Amino acid sequence: MWFLSGVTRRCLFSTVGVVGLAAVSGAVPVRAQNGSKVEEAAQQVQRVDELRPTLDELFSTVTRAVPGFGGAYLVGNPTLGETQRLVIRMTDTNNDRLLRAEEILKRIFKPTFDRLTSEAVKADYDFVQLDAWHKDLQEAFTLPGVSLTDVQESRNRVVVGVEDPETQSLAVRALATERGVPDQALEIIRATPMTQMLQSKRRPMRGGNQIQFQTGLWGAQTGTCTLGVPAVLNGVNGFLTNSHCSRTRNELDNGRYWQATRPVGSGSQIGTEEVDPGGTCQ
Repeated sequence: MWFLSGVTRRCLFSTVGVVGLAAVSGAVPVRAQNGSKVEEAAQQVQRVDELRPTLDELFSTVTRAVPGFGGAYLVGNPTLGETQRLVIRMTDTNNDRLLRAEEILKRIFKPTFDRLTSEAVKADYDFVQLDAWHKDLQEAFTLPGVSLTDVQESRNRVVVGVEDPETQSLAVRALATERGVPDQALEIIRATPMTQMLQSKRRPMRGGNQIQFQTGLWGAQTGTCTLGVPAVLNGVNGFLTNSHCSRTRNELDNGRYWQATRPVGSGSQIGTEEVDPGGTCQ
């Protein structure tokens, strides 16, 4: 199979957004108190926010500023006439720490949280610990039936979703034990089976799916890019993609390509660069 690069010359950039908060129910009111010192913590969060972090990264920053913070979420549905409230999970019910977390969160999520009443719910684990366990369980996606993993603030647990909990939970719990995740911190739920994603292996290949290619000195490193469209050149099957998706941009380098990922060895190889007409990025 051949590969033609350089067909499209646009420079591509990606951005990362912040995930929203889910609404659930149940909480204890927080008493208001003046004079909480949060300026340093808020500045920390602002510095992180400039990097466009995920919600998990923001919550981890809050935990480092306010030890014991276990996450936050919204309850109440305004469209049903319910009052919306901000629920804050804390391992320590110390009111000073709780109010510090409240003020930092309201600074981060202006204007969404500004006028909300805050409530406290006891947490068993802080968010940094949950996030670390969640990252330790990413290998769960290699297990049959696993379709999601998440830190669920409302449950204060790491959640793994599987198609059939009765038959697939044991393998997930075995992995959690191997990775040092306490069984009490893990909750396994029934979830919709995962459909194929852009990062999935697809045969026949389709435009828009992930490909990987040789890059770096001697092609020893791996780059990730997007397959353009399958095509035929002189009766030989191949595909098109951007020239920046190659080891040497705008120059024929005979680099190898894989879909979806480059394995150890030569499996999954889908092509070798055969044509690169050259040019510049415009």
